[in-house]
Amino acid sequence: MSSEISKTEKNLWDKWWIRLHQRTSHKTRVRLLADHFGALLPSDRPITCLDVGCGDMKIAELIEADKPNTQWTCLDIYPLPEHLQADEKWHKYQHFDGLNIPMESNSFDYVLLCDVLHHSLRPDELLRECARVGKIVIIKGHFQYGFFSNLMLKWMDRFGNQAYGVHIPGRYFSIKIFNALC
Repeated sequence: MSSEISKTEKNLWDKWWIRLHQRTSHKTRVRLLADHFGALLPSDRPITCLDVGCGDMKIAELIEADKPNTQWTCLDIYPLPEHLQADEKWHKYQHFDGLNIPMESNSFDYVLLCDVLHHSLRPDELLRECARVGKIVIIKGHFQYGFFSNLMLKWMDRFGNQAYGVHIPGRYFSIKIFNALC
């Protein structure tokens, strides 16, 4: 997900692009994803959740607002800037190296990976770590079906991430490769 902390210095072009992205797609997309993921989570008992590659943490925040029985921890590869460390919004955020999740095995009921695996240089290792720390792993990603879908995914990835400074490897999984990975 997009992150306000991934790129500390933003030029005028970045700021304009981020505003455009926020207005045209991000807020609606995040709400739809939070509703979808929230519907997968039980409401009848307290549950612990980990959002890996959380970006701006909006999905976890929206789910937690709708389902107060969820307790979220959010991980991403960007260090939290010093000026945000006292901000209550960021109390559930933790920095990690992108591969090694600094948590005990089976410490979460659910682990969420939303549009993250295609950004990882070693998705198999990241997925293995998620399975280690979580009892259930929920993955939402992008599939490429050929040349044109690959072009569309690259364009959408740039639209949603470049101004924020998020690394865009430009590779996406086919269903066959994704199933083998899982």
